[in-house]
Amino acid sequence: MGIKLFERNGKTVQFNSEGLRVLALAEKVLELVNKMKQPECLADFTDEIKIGAIASIQYFA
Repeated sequence: MGIKLFERNGKTVQFNSEGLRVLALAEKVLELVNKMKQPECLADFTDEIKIGAIASIQYFA
């Protein structure tokens, strides 16, 4: 991208101001991608939901 996103200070690495700006935009992009995966209306949801538990917890039910 041609943008410096991090600042190194000794052994630590932190986002600089540009990195924080890009991070916020990337989070918005991921939110939009997740919204695209969802149906517009709950009535349009036609997938299946699976619920499970590990074997050791099933004995306490």
